[in-house]
Amino acid sequence: MTPRKTTLLVVNLGSSSLKFAVWQRHHLVVRGEIDHFGRQARITLTADRQTTTRTMRLVSTVGALRAMEHVLRQLHLMPTDIAYRIVHGGTLFKRPTRLRSAQLRQLRRLVPLAPLHMPLALQAITFATQLWPSAKHWGVFDTAAYSRLPLVAKQYALPFDIVEKYHVYKYGFHGISHTWALRQGARHLGLPVERLNAVTLHLGAGCSMTLWRHGRPVETSMGFTPLEGLAMSTRSGDIDPAIPLYLQQHAKMSVRRVTRLLEQESGLFGMTGLRDMRDILGAAGHPVTGWPRRRWSEAERDHAHLALALFIHDIQRYLSMYIGLLPDVRAVIWTGAIGQNSWVRSQVIRHLPAAHGLRTVVVAADEEQAIADAVAPMVD
Repeated sequence: MTPRKTTLLVVNLGSSSLKFAVWQRHHLVVRGEIDHFGRQARITLTADRQTTTRTMRLVSTVGALRAMEHVLRQLHLMPTDIAYRIVHGGTLFKRPTRLRSAQLRQLRRLVPLAPLHMPLALQAITFATQLWPSAKHWGVFDTAAYSRLPLVAKQYALPFDIVEKYHVYKYGFHGISHTWALRQGARHLGLPVERLNAVTLHLGAGCSMTLWRHGRPVETSMGFTPLEGLAMSTRSGDIDPAIPLYLQQHAKMSVRRVTRLLEQESGLFGMTGLRDMRDILGAAGHPVTGWPRRRWSEAERDHAHLALALFIHDIQRYLSMYIGLLPDVRAVIWTGAIGQNSWVRSQVIRHLPAAHGLRTVVVAADEEQAIADAVAPMVD
């Protein structure tokens, strides 16, 4: 019998973007990204070292998934295995896991903990299961990297009966990206991961930071949900926990309304009305090469300046705290679209004495490769 030719599809779905890649026996066949769902969605494909970009109308997640399927059909690719980036694994999923009916039921219970991302992942799994019913489906979890986080870091100062009954712990997120950044950073520094103490920063639409000691996480900025920590594109990050209660009591906001406010209408967008960091940088007088320039009002410029200052201050606050927790941090490793921006890095480091003398490493984000690496031993 001819051995089965493994064709691995990796699906990384966000709220307004879909990244995917296909490997056949460890050879990358095609990589794709569908960005900014809407009338002018941008589709970028790379195959045989050739990159093409076009725009088309894609107003929903399902539309983006159908566009992905169309690309695979044109290339005559039939996945035998499909691996998904899943934001939340709760206390159950601590390693890459084969997804069957029982696992999907468990994942649905986690939707309230990551309401922006979990429904999208489940939607992608349902779509792909119907389209490729004979394929094996795998979940790779952002929270898994933090399953061994020290108890002192994952425990909240809440009554034990509440914590244990409702599983209210710091789970941490972006673990796939942080682990990738740590390993690539260690390779760049010529050190084994097990000997490296470092801080990794994932700065994109979502932003987070992790402190590593000898290759294991000891602290991370995101917590029970991806809302905790640094200010982000649309998420507030750390705020006084009494603020949501105050808004419910005095502004008569519902729980749903407050949730939407903190998750989708706050952060840099809430302060500026701009969703893309490149626009915020441009409004603040730091235009990004290759990004269209606009004429900004005085109010837009002022709001952009303040938002950037707050964003930089937040990173410095966490970074100085993390560096102070370990005596021998060797490097600060940056990844993500914003993390790779030199202006942001320079502003953070230049005005943070605690970071002077540390090695700065920039790692290109590649969650798809990290996911493929994670499931490779099981699908081969």
